[in-house]
Amino acid sequence: RTCSRWRDRMSSASGYYDGDAYDSPGETRGQKTHLFSVDIEGGSESYVPSDSQVRRRETAPFVSSSNDVSDGDDDVADTPRSGGGRNGARRVTRAGIESFEYYPTDSEAYRTWLAKQPIYRNVDRWILFFAVGLGVGLMARVLYTGMDGLSDLKFDTLRDLLNRKQVFLAWVFSTTYSGALVFLAAYPVAYFAQAASGSGVPDVMAYLNGIDVPKVFDLRTFVVKFVSTMCAVASGLPVGPEGPMIHLGATIAAGLSQGDTGALGFTTPRWITDGVVSFRRFRNDKDKRDFVTAGAACGVATAFGAPIGGLLFAYEEVASHWSPALAVLTFFACMTALFTDKFLESAQQAIAETTGSFGTVTPDMSTVFQVNRNVSTHLLSVFPAALVGVLTGAFAAGFTHLNLKAVSLRARLVGNDKLKKVLEPVLLVVLFSLITVVVPMWFPCTPSGCVDTRGAGAGYPPGPPAPAPPPPGFFDESPAADVFCDGGSDHLHQIVEESIMTYTCASHVDVNGTSGGGRDYNELATLLHVSGEDAIKHLLTRGTHREFGYGPLIVFLLLYSAFATVVAGSSLSSGLFVPMLVMGSALGRLVGLMLYDVAVGMGYSEASLASGGLSTAWVDPGVFALLGAGAFMGGVTRLTVSLAVIVMEMSGEIHFLLPILLGITVAKWTADALAPPLYHALLHVKHAPFLPDDPHGAPGLHLHDVSAIMKKLPLTTLRERESVSAIRHAMKHTTHQGFPVVRRADGAPYDVLAGSVSREHLSALLREITSAAGHEDDRQDAGSGQRTGALKRRVAYEELDRMVLTPAERHARGFETSGSTAGASRSSVEMSSLGGPGGSRPGGALVRETLSDAELDSLGLVDLRPYMNRSAARVPDTYSVARVYDMFRTLGLRHLCVVDDCNRVVGMVTRKELLDDWLEERLDHKGHNAAGFREHPLDAFAQTNGAHAL
Repeated sequence: RTCSRWRDRMSSASGYYDGDAYDSPGETRGQKTHLFSVDIEGGSESYVPSDSQVRRRETAPFVSSSNDVSDGDDDVADTPRSGGGRNGARRVTRAGIESFEYYPTDSEAYRTWLAKQPIYRNVDRWILFFAVGLGVGLMARVLYTGMDGLSDLKFDTLRDLLNRKQVFLAWVFSTTYSGALVFLAAYPVAYFAQAASGSGVPDVMAYLNGIDVPKVFDLRTFVVKFVSTMCAVASGLPVGPEGPMIHLGATIAAGLSQGDTGALGFTTPRWITDGVVSFRRFRNDKDKRDFVTAGAACGVATAFGAPIGGLLFAYEEVASHWSPALAVLTFFACMTALFTDKFLESAQQAIAETTGSFGTVTPDMSTVFQVNRNVSTHLLSVFPAALVGVLTGAFAAGFTHLNLKAVSLRARLVGNDKLKKVLEPVLLVVLFSLITVVVPMWFPCTPSGCVDTRGAGAGYPPGPPAPAPPPPGFFDESPAADVFCDGGSDHLHQIVEESIMTYTCASHVDVNGTSGGGRDYNELATLLHVSGEDAIKHLLTRGTHREFGYGPLIVFLLLYSAFATVVAGSSLSSGLFVPMLVMGSALGRLVGLMLYDVAVGMGYSEASLASGGLSTAWVDPGVFALLGAGAFMGGVTRLTVSLAVIVMEMSGEIHFLLPILLGITVAKWTADALAPPLYHALLHVKHAPFLPDDPHGAPGLHLHDVSAIMKKLPLTTLRERESVSAIRHAMKHTTHQGFPVVRRADGAPYDVLAGSVSREHLSALLREITSAAGHEDDRQDAGSGQRTGALKRRVAYEELDRMVLTPAERHARGFETSGSTAGASRSSVEMSSLGGPGGSRPGGALVRETLSDAELDSLGLVDLRPYMNRSAARVPDTYSVARVYDMFRTLGLRHLCVVDDCNRVVGMVTRKELLDDWLEERLDHKGHNAAGFREHPLDAFAQTNGAHAL
């Protein structure tokens, strides 16, 4: 009686089975139920919004037109709230993307296998995290050594030619050298590993969110990305290595944690995997994701010299699952990675330079963008800091929109043509080389009055030689110590660094009274003819207020931003962290220069401002350049906590932290109102079914039951003891990656949910059945002659899950040896194990299309109870959508069964049903007024038509 409403509800469901019709074990459920897609990724499908939605119109240019199909049958039982195009049908793109669960299948077979593992031993986990940090640190040092060597060769030669006024020869060299590097960077990406393009940060985010991105952690992808990043950054294009280092670190962690590689056929010996370091028990999605999280954090730690920032970056941006235990292990890995990197750098310094000392880590080594002067926070500084936040937030939103427009244009003009993918970045670097050599000629040479010999935070990039100690009379006795002026303190308004670029400027008498000092310099060339990191160091320099004027800063910002926008997303392995820091620094320095002029106009002398007094030291363009760098990155990525720590660790600035925090926060607020986060937008462009922390309109989800979004009956279910024909039918005619397993309730005419079983495990069971199908005597009981079932033995968990097996074992048992099966035809992959039209494997000919259902049923029933997930998540149909969303994302689920009050399956929720576009079509959860209250549709109707209309 308590469950009578269920029969009434199901009476109208067309094609649903009658519970009484399945009393006989010979009848099967899979043959009498209608089918629907249980998993959006199960058929390698990724969801694209309906044509009626604004988001669908915005992303229309990015949709692949090769495999678009209509999903109309999937919508028969669920009419969208807003119509959603023709009959609410959605278009889907078969992008080869599938998802996976965070926790392993909790079956009896898994528990039996787990009980044999050293689950209480924790030292091997620490050893593996140490190995991850060691590997990432070594990778970072090799990468930076190669990049610095290639980059120094280019810019040293270029500056030498320009100092000799051989402009044409300088352009020819720059174009040829950079073009060759870009070709070496683009060709392997386009022809051998397209998964290596871009920064890889969105791919790592997608993987840690539960999306199995194809080939993202392949060995080939790693090698190609390493080489491409080195060549692309050294070419001088506005790109950076930090994003790819996150991807490379995650790849190292993924490989080390599994202990084998299918590409090389290498497998860690069993005496290690089952002995000293138990790799085998880490071969599951949960542990692998934890190691990947640590690898990504180590990439940030070595890129910025920020171990705490790397830890917080992983927590705030890339990781979807976090715990205090993982935080401790990740911190240990980041510490190991940074120690390894700096230890090797110290060894390089000791070997290559006579001034180096082995084991000594100098401040410029430990701090990537070390500031040359600390300043104190002033109360008035919060107002220009907020202004910088607004400007950088708006600029970051514009950069995001233009970046997405460039992706759209590239999809139309370049597409999948490999030759065009190679030629595009080559043409871009040719144009960029021409501009960087020619445009500085339009700017006059600037005489320098004073030289700051304190390093000025510019990182000492190659430039004119440092002046010798000045003779008596040339030392400036003003409070600005270590500043040498040719002519006294009257020239304090023009303090510059030692590393300024002379370009083609004529030499004049230096501070020693000799010629050839090269103190005339070109402001724009000083920023263009260095690497991106050295340009940041120039912009962050403090005490050199007028080293760069408005004109050069504006031209540099526009040129660099334009090329950074176009180059991002091309067939190169490159990141955007350095370009974001450069653009933010330039914008912040412009604001600081304006503030400096305002202070001078208010009566402050340039000598007092240059001296860096306690109350005026913050009025410095270099100070606001650092603030702008952090704020711009926050506007693009929407990071806050981790970004503040990264800025502090990479610059060593702790006294001006409050305005920096304010600038980052205001930039985030501004960008949130204007554009989506860049990495999340790129995931949407790729049609990755990514589930963010908070979906749009999250508060409104509390007002709706899960029954409003779930996939309703009829469903494809399997019994605890099921026939071979029913399993084959379900796998052949559906693309489901999971099936609910039901059993007959005691004393009731209906079935209740008992668990779930994955498609991969069913395939393994069918392979076992086909291999033993010829041994008829093995399936007979010696005493009674009765069948024991289609399976003659208990299949071990190692034979069910491909992640536990070595590459050789996967090949022997019919699993894919190249990692994910995504990207291949789902039917061909699965039916090959059944001996169907998709292919054949040894022993698979017995379960083929020519066998009838009766012949298959004669093999006996398959007992699924030892292999089904007994901890399959389920919720009642009255559960709120908000709680379902949190539960699905927090537990890292792939399927969520919806049951009624009698534990009968009434629906299914997968990642597809929780995507923002699906929720928008089926729910009215975003409507609210200006005060933040929910706006009821009737209220809106009354406001439009008057109260009498009601």
